[in-house]
Amino acid sequence: MIYLKRGPAPEFWTRERVKTWTGRWLVKREKGGDWRWPDVDKKPLNQHARISMAEWQYGKCAFCEIPIGNRAEVEHFRSKAHYPLAAFVWRNLFLTCHDCNHAKGEADHAGCIKPDRENPADYLWVNPYSLKIVPKPGISEEERQRAVKTIKTYQLDRPELKRLYQLTYLKEETLNLVPPLIQARQNQPSTAPTIEERISVLRARAEPEQPFSLFVRSFLVHYGVIEK
Repeated sequence: MIYLKRGPAPEFWTRERVKTWTGRWLVKREKGGDWRWPDVDKKPLNQHARISMAEWQYGKCAFCEIPIGNRAEVEHFRSKAHYPLAAFVWRNLFLTCHDCNHAKGEADHAGCIKPDRENPADYLWVNPYSLKIVPKPGISEEERQRAVKTIKTYQLDRPELKRLYQLTYLKEETLNLVPPLIQARQNQPSTAPTIEERISVLRARAEPEQPFSLFVRSFLVHYGVIEK
């Protein structure tokens, strides 16, 4: 989970249209009708949203960072069931994978970390030994509770993520190289330029566009490659 700088809504996503879509949804909801994205130019609205969101979300789930591509779902941060007036509010929508979207369901968002408003790295950390997302060490009790709520709501500690961390980085030994590189930098100054080049490659893996960048960042912070 990383900080996301939200991009603009599509040009047609105007206040007037949001009012119209919302009004229709309220009437349908009152009558017990099921949720459905309205069509714009013969295409469901969520498909337009996917295209606009994909770039500023780096093609990743906003919460677990799994690359999602065409499998992206549009999630309401504030549940449309409990906050129907926010169903079409652009700042309330994120691209997610099916697992994160399904895990949250219609749960209350209150207290969850909103990744376009605050930096999740200030609250969350991937333990380099257990490979699970946990509250970041040293944060306040209030911040810890928010981290716990976010992890629970989106099931960010599910075993599938640990497996993907291993397959993406540890199986190819990308991050397993960190401890010997740090030791070599300390013990063999003459080879430092070569070592620094390799370390710079590792730092690049922590950039936001990379898969599971919170995991990589946590790993590199643990070994002192990058600062907290």
